[in-house]
Amino acid sequence: MKILTENYLKSLEKEILTENYSDLFDKVYSDFRKEQSEFKTEIIEIGKIYYRARVGNDTMEAAIDDLNIISKIPYFGNNMDKPPARFVQGGRFNRQGVSYLYLADNVETCISEIHLQVGQICSIVQFKCIKEGKYLFIENKSEEVLYDILTRPIHNGTKDYYLMTQFFSDIFKALGYDGLVFFSTQGIGKNIVCFKKGYFEQVKYSEKMYRAKKISYEYEIVEEEYKKYTDYKKLLNPSNTDEDQKREDKYDYVQEKIQYEDSLILEEAKKFFNSDKNEKEFFDRIKEINCKQYAYEFLGAFYFNQQNLEKGIQYFFEGLATFGSCPTFEAILKRMQSCDELEKQEQYQKESMKKRLKIIYEEIKRKEGKKRY
Repeated sequence: MKILTENYLKSLEKEILTENYSDLFDKVYSDFRKEQSEFKTEIIEIGKIYYRARVGNDTMEAAIDDLNIISKIPYFGNNMDKPPARFVQGGRFNRQGVSYLYLADNVETCISEIHLQVGQICSIVQFKCIKEGKYLFIENKSEEVLYDILTRPIHNGTKDYYLMTQFFSDIFKALGYDGLVFFSTQGIGKNIVCFKKGYFEQVKYSEKMYRAKKISYEYEIVEEEYKKYTDYKKLLNPSNTDEDQKREDKYDYVQEKIQYEDSLILEEAKKFFNSDKNEKEFFDRIKEINCKQYAYEFLGAFYFNQQNLEKGIQYFFEGLATFGSCPTFEAILKRMQSCDELEKQEQYQKESMKKRLKIIYEEIKRKEGKKRY
């Protein structure tokens, strides 16, 4: 291909760094357009996961009982999205004021690309493709010269070279590509640059912290610090100091993340119980979660569906009792009505069935009263 010869690209490299952008663009675009069919493309399909990293981490002021703590947590939400265009400085493929999404296809490459130093922590979040796109795939073999131009290491003293990479980026975007895919020079995977808005979305609650252990970028997950406190799921509260809205939002997000992680544990425990019917293993799996009410009600529905009324109502009773008080019979009936896993709901609304259940309930209440109340 004419445009991928070393002479052509080297000559173009000099022109880009010395000539006006507007004097070159149309001519180069025309040259690339003529041979566009020779370029390789990669389709990124809906559902594929990529990673984005940012050096550092957020902190959260909170309280465990009367103890004020400052806890490290990963950056999340807007802090991990691509920045608003008005704040963007010029980068390898984006001009100042133009915001592109830079991603990698694995964690190690993601960490390598931000040049994390030994002992430093970074935040990494997943992004999921939600719109299929066509990306120009720059290979490091068949397009060796172009690959070298686009991926050449740049430091503070050579940032003028961004004029080169940004120029090529503009050409590829004008040719209709949704972004670029190329092998990382820092890690073992691929980098992705997405030109278009709305092709990826951040995967909520996927953020984690990593610390670089040595220069080869061996890394470990850094546990969010509030988790080191016993019973943090029950006791974690906003800090005792005055809260502004940003701090409240951060606290609320962490609480939502805890609930989300608990729900994943519960769903996994339910799956195994449906397979082996082992109650002890089920309770071992859910012992650390906060949403035990739903776990007990899952078992209650299971036994009701097996026509075991005694065990069914026992577990609904215990589910509501996790809040600390003796549940009423009416509260149990209400929870049964809202339980999607309970089959043949209508039979439990019949007066004859309610009388049977009330007798079982009173016996459970009597026995539990001796132990708890």
